[in-house]
Amino acid sequence: MNVEREEAMPPDNSSHTSDSTTASSSSLAEDFANVDAATIKSLLRAVIGRLRQDPTPGSEPNSPLLTDFHDSLASRFSDLIFSAHADIFSAHADGVPFLSVILVANDASDVLLNDALVALDAQSDSDFELLLIVTPSLGVDADRLAQTLRTFSSGLASRSRIVSLTSQDQDQPSRIATLRAGLAQARGRYVTFLDASSVVFAHFVETFLHLAQESSAAVLRARALAQPLRRQRWPDGHFGFEPSGGAAPASAPSFSALGLLAGSPDSSPPGSYALRRDFVEELGLDDEIMSLVEAALLGGVREAPDEVVVLVRRIDYNLSPYAAALLENFRVYLNKVDATLGAPMIVTAGEPDFSPLAASSLAIVVGTRSEAFLHQLSSRTRLHRSFSGAIATNAAGTEFVPVTLFDRWDPAAVGPRPASFRVLAIVTTYNEADVIEQLLERLSSSGVHVHVIDNWSNDATPEILERYAARTAVTWERFPQSGDTGHFELENLLRRVEEVAADSGADWVIHHDADEIRESPWPGVSLIDALWALQQWGYNSIDHTVLNFRPVDNSWSPGDDLASAFAWCEFGDTPADFLQIKGWRPQADRLAMAANAGHQVQFEGRRVFPYKFLLRHYSIRSQEHGERKILRERQPRWSDEERAKGWHVHYDHYDEQTSFLWSSDGLLRWDTIDQHFLLGRLCGVGLANNPWPGEGPGVDP
Repeated sequence: MNVEREEAMPPDNSSHTSDSTTASSSSLAEDFANVDAATIKSLLRAVIGRLRQDPTPGSEPNSPLLTDFHDSLASRFSDLIFSAHADIFSAHADGVPFLSVILVANDASDVLLNDALVALDAQSDSDFELLLIVTPSLGVDADRLAQTLRTFSSGLASRSRIVSLTSQDQDQPSRIATLRAGLAQARGRYVTFLDASSVVFAHFVETFLHLAQESSAAVLRARALAQPLRRQRWPDGHFGFEPSGGAAPASAPSFSALGLLAGSPDSSPPGSYALRRDFVEELGLDDEIMSLVEAALLGGVREAPDEVVVLVRRIDYNLSPYAAALLENFRVYLNKVDATLGAPMIVTAGEPDFSPLAASSLAIVVGTRSEAFLHQLSSRTRLHRSFSGAIATNAAGTEFVPVTLFDRWDPAAVGPRPASFRVLAIVTTYNEADVIEQLLERLSSSGVHVHVIDNWSNDATPEILERYAARTAVTWERFPQSGDTGHFELENLLRRVEEVAADSGADWVIHHDADEIRESPWPGVSLIDALWALQQWGYNSIDHTVLNFRPVDNSWSPGDDLASAFAWCEFGDTPADFLQIKGWRPQADRLAMAANAGHQVQFEGRRVFPYKFLLRHYSIRSQEHGERKILRERQPRWSDEERAKGWHVHYDHYDEQTSFLWSSDGLLRWDTIDQHFLLGRLCGVGLANNPWPGEGPGVDP
């Protein structure tokens, strides 16, 4: 094919100029003849960042920034990546498909996915490949999907591949991670992203192919319709979907980069456009909307404004009484922790009123909404999109509804953490030689200082501590100083923790056990960075959600990495597990925690951050470890005086006949927690044994 580069699309209403912006942009655009692609990307993203602050088409002084150097930028960038990715075009003659359709199969019902495949099987032009992206940890069965594909024509099956997310990707099975997995396997000149709930028309591929033959633009764009669906239980007991309204236009008549930056809802929904693969690979895929905008501004747009190529089907989620009760319980929890936040705003369907949302501290979007809508909500309310997952819609925990949380807490927006900021973990331990070294390494390498209080371990723990302290900043002591009493006297040990914390001079203190992993609520945000952010927001203590990780076999060996060795867990199920305020900012007066068995620090003016941090607990690691730890090293050492207070009773049901292995049938996979129990993970709401009034499970009708 003879490829000619289309000139990049001019920006919207870009005739407005001013002396200040002309001078500024001229300095940026002095010479693009020798600039590299990375510099061009940085320049464009700096401009887009300014435009997002005031994206109104034609507004002063931002819009002219694109006008003054846009054409030179785009021309140079297109030349660079065309030469760098020439193989994509030359390979086309050797059977490489024109279009890679990346279809996200996660969370799709069999009915909707079948409709999507039927539509792709009926294409008038077969010059495409289909990449079905699945996340096994979410319960998507790749083998079953392969069997489904075999029921379609041999042509579709031969053009289709199933891509399973890797274990690393599954740690955060976000939409972007899913799309990246598909992009990494794509071979087409162009790529398009499709949701399994959408149905393409028969001329879908043909339309994009005709546009590409007319132009080598980075973005090929057509039109979309949208139709709402509602979930319906049929008389035979099965679930299906039926339209709850008619089809209506779902995309703007023409492409507008500034409209997307302003958060115009669904102006170009997935399936209505295709991107040149070389542009996407060069620009990176961190945000669907930004990838579309950047590709359009640097590589141009070719449109078919009269061609509708996709029907975007959106499921209207009517909250079940159980799910509605969970959200009400979330409100109760927030009011208890921080009454200044007010009630969270709940967005269930349709176009919301953004005025009250902009004045709120938290918002929860219920149901699957388009990326453009979520971007619009964030842009127009200045709320930060923090978490995506699901909540249960029935007491059995077998059905779920997607939710997205928006709030005012963005750790990335907090200023840089100063080198003087100091977090101290006070670790109490007894006979934890198999895990103590990795704990020290994990905390120290993340910038957390460590002081260990060893209760006269008689295994290799003291030797490991001595060796580690000799080469690092870790400090340790044996307690009590007078020697081993033969008993585990928790209250005295906790008073020593109080003393160390009061004298530490640290900005934050965490009371930590040796068999735990502590993490911030935000995936990818370190413990120390999260605490720095909380300090800037005015909070001075943190609570924790307890997740007990369980061995399902005897594969554990001493020294194995805890985080990767155990995949199955369950939420803490004792009342004490729902009160874990074990991180705090030291106060002028010494804080008290010994009197309540260390479950919380108490002080006047305590402000607990609403989202709980994670306490991943690995108390039992194999049958042999459980027998040794519980039966021989713990039960005989309990203090009778403390047991009389009701302490140390959590291991009473274990004896010589106990199996210390669990069946995975009654456990949760760690990597699916947010996909099923997001609110439970963040604040304990809805968990079966939550003892706090109004915060437990919802109620089925």
